[in-house]
Amino acid sequence: MPATTYAKKLMIEALINKTDMPLFTDSYVGLGSANPGDEGLFTGEVVAAGYNRIPISFGEYVTAMASDILVSWAPEGSWGLLTYAFLVDSRQGGNMLFYDSVTGVSPASGDILRIPVGNFIIY
Repeated sequence: MPATTYAKKLMIEALINKTDMPLFTDSYVGLGSANPGDEGLFTGEVVAAGYNRIPISFGEYVTAMASDILVSWAPEGSWGLLTYAFLVDSRQGGNMLFYDSVTGVSPASGDILRIPVGNFIIY
């Protein structure tokens, strides 16, 4: 899962310049229809009934970090074709940290969209 420029900057400054890495008290997973790129742009993020960023947590790092909870949404209407998932540091606004493409899905009313435990992986 690629890191955004923001996340890379934080990591490099912490490792090389010995600056403090901010502690993120919460992390959220979001969905979108456009590649956010290294800039971590939110231009393709879902804006529809039933959507919000969902809190997510992770297990211990071994060779990667995998989500340790089930994440799910229940769309109220069509959300269009979703092709990206991302990790952010805030429920609204904030900074995108990581993102990746996902198999396209077009959820609508009555669907339950899930990311199973262990399937959101940062490596």
